[in-house]
Amino acid sequence: MDCKMLYRLYYFLEDELLRVVEESIRSGKVSGALNATFITFIMKNDPESFEDYMPFSLCNSVHKILTKFLETQKRNILSEFI
Repeated sequence: MDCKMLYRLYYFLEDELLRVVEESIRSGKVSGALNATFITFIMKNDPESFEDYMPFSLCNSVHKILTKFLETQKRNILSEFI
């Protein structure tokens, strides 16, 4: 599910998404399925060797949202001390 689709479905997913975020914050852990990242390689040019590919990570959309939320919270807390 990409982020655009998740944005369109937010009304239907809001309660579940908030539950996942709250549970992750409470437990300090992220569910295994949400924490999964796939890595693929994309060709830079006409590939002749391994160096002609660059890694590309495909993160779960919910994981991206959770990470952004935690980053924002951390920034707000640190700005009070800095």
